[in-house]
Amino acid sequence: AGRVARRVFLLFVLSAFIPLALVAVLSLAQVRDVLLQQAEQRLAASSKAYGMVIFERLQLASEVALGASALRDRSWRTPSPLDRYFQSLGLVDARGKTTDLLGQAAIPPLSADSRQRLASGKHLIVLTQEKPGTRVFLLMPDFGSAAGTVLFGEIRPEFLWGNPDMLPTATEFCVIDDGTRIVLFCTVPIPDGALKAIDTPSTQSALHSFSWTEEQKTRRAVAWGQFMRAEFGIGDWIVVASQLESHQLSRIGEFRRLFIPVVLLALLVVTWLSVRQIRSTLVPVEALAAGARRVACNDFATPVDVKRDDELGEL
Repeated sequence: AGRVARRVFLLFVLSAFIPLALVAVLSLAQVRDVLLQQAEQRLAASSKAYGMVIFERLQLASEVALGASALRDRSWRTPSPLDRYFQSLGLVDARGKTTDLLGQAAIPPLSADSRQRLASGKHLIVLTQEKPGTRVFLLMPDFGSAAGTVLFGEIRPEFLWGNPDMLPTATEFCVIDDGTRIVLFCTVPIPDGALKAIDTPSTQSALHSFSWTEEQKTRRAVAWGQFMRAEFGIGDWIVVASQLESHQLSRIGEFRRLFIPVVLLALLVVTWLSVRQIRSTLVPVEALAAGARRVACNDFATPVDVKRDDELGEL
């Protein structure tokens, strides 16, 4: 092929390749942003729903405890139905005498503010940090007993946090007490840097998205502040739902598998059409150039055989 043919061919291919490559890059970037946005919306819904479920479980546990207190004179069948909700459950009167309703109950240490809240007839949650994890105690006044009697119980973690196998696929959850920064529950340990990332001025009933990288894997998360103070006299519980970014972008592989063959097919079509057009246009020009060189050498015996019905044929 002549120099002009090579230039025209390169021009045709670049004219097709550059726009296609630009479209491919922009499309992949747009698809990535859309997938991450959709994943963030799902995480927001999951964290909020999980926080509401925990809140409802605490309310259910308080109702079960009050019901057990009202029926404490009756004999429980074995195993006790309270085992599903509590590790232990008991009553303590104003003199400090403890009555066990389930297991060996021991009331956690209470501050003056906590005692004042119980005296006002409100429920209370107390956290104690012990190995292997944080214990959650639910306390409430028992109005069916003598004045000053408090009903208390340690909530069973399996009931409060639920079975991890029943949580959404490939989604990890953490629950953090906003006031003390105690990690109450985590399906996967959350690094200290991620804890600082959710240290916002106000997480109450608000969504906050963030991400962190660990072992070269990026994890994206959304935090939801579940309001707890009015009902249980404790700081907000921050519910963090997270997923690996690779999981959120898994569907982009399907897009690549579909888009890249389409781009390659378009380039092949452009290449084929370019070669075809160049041959039909520039081959006669090369023949004319060769004929002109023969004329310059006084060779008039060989005509230029170009059979076309356009300007090149006339030339």
